[in-house]
Amino acid sequence: MAEYAFLLLLITLYVVFYGRDLHKTERKALVWSLVIASPSFYLMILFLYHPVWLGPGDILERMYGSPADAIIQLFTSFNGS
Repeated sequence: MAEYAFLLLLITLYVVFYGRDLHKTERKALVWSLVIASPSFYLMILFLYHPVWLGPGDILERMYGSPADAIIQLFTSFNGS
């Protein structure tokens, strides 16, 4: 529960300090603000809910794991092991 209160406080402070300026900003600046803030939203979800999502290492393992294993098997077959 403390995590929710902490994040609610942070979001409230952000809206209070920057909310009045949001309607004055251009659309392009708003889009870039969302792009830059998206990692914060991702980390917020991880902090609150602890989902079991793939990390960068897991993604690389799924992409390059089987080709790397095939190359290793190829080289070990040349060695005669």
